[in-house]
Amino acid sequence: MPLPKRGTPEYEAWRNSPAYEEWRKKTSQVVRSLWQDPNSKLRQKLQSDEYREKKRHFLKAQWQDPNSKIRRACQSEEFRKKVSRGVKAALNDPDIKSRQIEGVKRAWENPEIREKYLNYLRDPEANQERRKRISEGMRKSSKRIGRPPRDGDKECSG
Repeated sequence: MPLPKRGTPEYEAWRNSPAYEEWRKKTSQVVRSLWQDPNSKLRQKLQSDEYREKKRHFLKAQWQDPNSKIRRACQSEEFRKKVSRGVKAALNDPDIKSRQIEGVKRAWENPEIREKYLNYLRDPEANQERRKRISEGMRKSSKRIGRPPRDGDKECSG
């Protein structure tokens, strides 16, 4: 049975039916079993360097196209707020927070990663760029709360 087209009344009726839930669970189980099988062609293909390179080029082309739906969607204020809420909710989850902390600890134990990060912190150009971004953020936040910024611009949005 072909699936109904998205946006049609048949699609909405199907989405609200028990058949949709059954289809979703079955599809999820099939994909999970394919992914967990080390000999699965799907898993091998998705983990191949060739696939990753093709995907990278595709996404890069999508992003560079000014009329791209992906680009317009990702640059919208609504999308940014949605992502921000999701990140905040995730970071407030103790399980996710502990996994992230463990990941950072494991990465810090790797001498290559540790040295790379320390070299980045020692780099004078990177330090100057960091200071610039921090001061820019401070200037923006001072405008948001109604204080005039330090550089003489007396205009406040407060």
